[in-house]
Amino acid sequence: MTAAACKLAPAKPIVDEKVRRDELVTDHLPLVRAIALSMQKSLPVHIELDDLIHAGVMGLLDAATKYSEEKQVAFRTYAQYRIRGAILDGLRQQDCAPRELRRRFKQVETAGRTLTTILGRSPVESEIAAALGIELTQLMAWRVEFRVLATREARVEKDDASGSTVPDVPAAAADCPDHILGKRELQQKLKLAMLSLPGRHRQVVELYYQGDHTMREIGEKLGVNESRVSQLHKAALCRLQKALAESGVTSSAAFC
Repeated sequence: MTAAACKLAPAKPIVDEKVRRDELVTDHLPLVRAIALSMQKSLPVHIELDDLIHAGVMGLLDAATKYSEEKQVAFRTYAQYRIRGAILDGLRQQDCAPRELRRRFKQVETAGRTLTTILGRSPVESEIAAALGIELTQLMAWRVEFRVLATREARVEKDDASGSTVPDVPAAAADCPDHILGKRELQQKLKLAMLSLPGRHRQVVELYYQGDHTMREIGEKLGVNESRVSQLHKAALCRLQKALAESGVTSSAAFC
């Protein structure tokens, strides 16, 4: 073999690796669509399926590139996490409202309330602009941005009198699609974790947190003393913590 041929020898594994990656992506494209459709059901109506699929394909490509047999998990299982993660990242990038626009909206609202208190009446736009230190034309441009954003994000609310109403403020962070979806997924994980508890442990948790009963009252219902209820409660929380950790939830703050 010539020196030139030896230098070219490593090229074959690289080509094979690319073929393997492309085959994995092609074979699992239906998985991307299935996940995107499932996630879309929990999102506001203005979120486009095509955007979710595009982000999911990027996640699939990343999964195919990084996957190896050493991971000791089926590619489909590995890809599912990467696809969902990529879609959630895409939703976060879209955001419900740019941070700068939210900051402006808050400034305008604060200036309006302050002037109302000082003047004893609702201020006119020129007074708000002056208080903010900007031109009136700039304030009007901001107002247009607020309305465009609100119209794009608003979900129709049925009203017996008018038929529908549209909010006129930018959506809060808790209304962002990734936050909404994240909360629902967390609730589902908590539900599954609860189902994994032994019957009596689950009873204690439900009576204490959902039924708002005291330890003594729970003991009377279950026919045990208060100390035993406390032991069951502690054991149930430990089991829940372990079950949630196994599903990727490591902090109770995630449910706040």
